Amino acid sequence: MEKITLSHGSGGKLTHKLIEDLFQRYFDFEELKKNDDGGIFSAQKGQYVVSTDSYVVDPVFFPGGNIGTLSISGTINDLASMGAEPICISVGFILEEGLTFDTLEEIVSSMSSLLNSLNVPIISADTKVVERKGDRESGLFINTTGVGRIFKKCLDKRSIKPGDVIIINGPIAEHGFSVLSVRLGLDRQTPILSDAKPLWDLVKEVIKRFDVKFMRDPTRGGIGGVLNEIVKGMDFGIVLNEKDIPIKDEVRGISELLG
Repeated sequence: MEKITLSHGSGGKLTHKLIEDLFQRYFDFEELKKNDDGGIFSAQKGQYVVSTDSYVVDPVFFPGGNIGTLSISGTINDLASMGAEPICISVGFILEEGLTFDTLEEIVSSMSSLLNSLNVPIISADTKVVERKGDRESGLFINTTGVGRIFKKCLDKRSIKPGDVIIINGPIAEHGFSVLSVRLGLDRQTPILSDAKPLWDLVKEVIKRFDVKFMRDPTRGGIGGVLNEIVKGMDFGIVLNEKDIPIKDEVRGISELLG
């Protein structure tokens, strides 16, 4: 089985072969194929959002997705939560030596399929190879930066007032528990599927119809982190009714198992 070596990051023949034979085969975007130091896109008048994030999830595959689909979904959703329609993305890969080509290809292929379904191109990309540390399985890290055009500005938490309602778009903690269950070997019977997916189409319809004051794509801090962020410095608090927070039985079960 062919694997990534440090030579794939040297800038020589193997580097170009990796880029041409794998990345360009899946990331078939016109601006990216120019192999320039940056990508050019046309901009109309208006306001734009830039968002960047890095993904270091372990394991890189989990029920319902992988680190590649997570990186695209996360960046699209960061833009969407700002009320911005995604225009283009840049992506950087840091590969550990020993990573198999099959693993890398599966991840890149899934990213390509997702981007094409969204009609969002990659216009700039980079690849580096680093030494593997320790005895664990070789992995990869991904950085994505997205650019979006403001569709509707609706993101000032200072406009939140007592009496406003908090809306959650679906059951909580599925992605986190999907990753955790694989890491702990608890996914063999009833795997919890990650719910990480791009939500711009949903967000667009919501902000068209309703006066949304603030949005956030919760990550590590979850609901608690976001709501604490909202009330910090405010003269009001937030009341949560536990029974109204959507949690699937599988998530609740593993949560209770782990205390």
